Amino acid sequence: MTETTDAELVRDALVKEVRESFASDVEVVHIWIENTGSVCVLYRRAAGGHQVIGRRVRFPPHARDDDPASTGADAAQDMAEPLGALAGHARLADGIMWVGIPEADPLPTPPGRGSPPSDG
Repeated sequence: MTETTDAELVRDALVKEVRESFASDVEVVHIWIENTGSVCVLYRRAAGGHQVIGRRVRFPPHARDDDPASTGADAAQDMAEPLGALAGHARLADGIMWVGIPEADPLPTPPGRGSPPSDG
């Protein structure tokens, strides 16, 4: 039997929470495991039109101690809320508005794109 990783639990909980609680507000476009400590998600908010928003969810720590699913559920709730101050620090690259990623950190590379996104 294969043990489920924290990253898989975070990813699955995020998708489940969006589907069950925020489906009318959030559309997950793509989600992937970046590495053992981060999951990346591309999504649209109903209030935001067609703009694709990207986030990197890093862990540990988890929203609740030793509960990876809590991190996914917390991230889903963040996605449903207005961007607020995050929009002022967003980085636009290849049509994706990346939020919550420090300027010094490289942007995630969505699967299927051979090179990292270019800031534009």
